[in-house]
Amino acid sequence: MQYSINQITAFLTEKSWALRQELLLKFVARWVGFAIHSREGDYITLLNYINWGNVNTVYISEHLDKEGLYVNSHEALFSILHVLDRNGIYLSPKYQDIYQSLQVIRLQFVTLYIYIY
Repeated sequence: MQYSINQITAFLTEKSWALRQELLLKFVARWVGFAIHSREGDYITLLNYINWGNVNTVYISEHLDKEGLYVNSHEALFSILHVLDRNGIYLSPKYQDIYQSLQVIRLQFVTLYIYIY
């Protein structure tokens, strides 16, 4: 898990089409989770290498429920929910509610940041 972001993106560019997309999702989440604070900003970029049309929605829900990354990083949780929404993948109302809550929190943060600076 010590690979750089450049090594990870090179691997995904070269091999992502040949691997199960569920495996890629798990790998990317674990890589980010290995060093959350320095990698969570790259998560949304890495999620774009996944072909979401080939990922089972039941797997995605289970992944969101079980993967520790999302407990430890609201940024990562927002990123994956945003990418899923952008790709037209809708999960249970539970995740829609979480996504909407995170959007509100982000908007409040941006508003506060603008106000302070």
